[in-house]
Amino acid sequence: MAKQNVLIVEDDHFLSDIYSHLLEEKGIQVKVAKNGKEGLKEFKDNIFSLVMTDLIMPQMNGFDFLRELQALNTKKVPTVVLSNLGQEKDRETCKQLGVSMYLVKTQVDISDVVRMVTNQLSASKTQDTPSAAAESATRSIS
Repeated sequence: MAKQNVLIVEDDHFLSDIYSHLLEEKGIQVKVAKNGKEGLKEFKDNIFSLVMTDLIMPQMNGFDFLRELQALNTKKVPTVVLSNLGQEKDRETCKQLGVSMYLVKTQVDISDVVRMVTNQLSASKTQDTPSAAAESATRSIS
């Protein structure tokens, strides 16, 4: 079975270190990028099972990252937003950009985020058609 690979795009080193450590403990390989520009480079250079991204970052914010990722993401790799932005307009924008799951940092525990990400990885591993993956993504973000 292929190893799961997660890209974390997060400018907060403390958070990216914690998430990396906890996911690696579960046998998941992790790459970290500190902004959207680095995230796009990593996405182009590697194969990922899931992408986690913040929205407010230097150089290239998460919205711009998601716009560019959408064009590159032909295999529909699930994308999880983990941000401090909780406005409905931000959620709606992310939904339109193909985000599978939108989490507000202040409303979820770190352990819950790791559990949700591992569940999303398990669910996407069992998806066998793009349309089933799209249906699942629509349910997750609502």
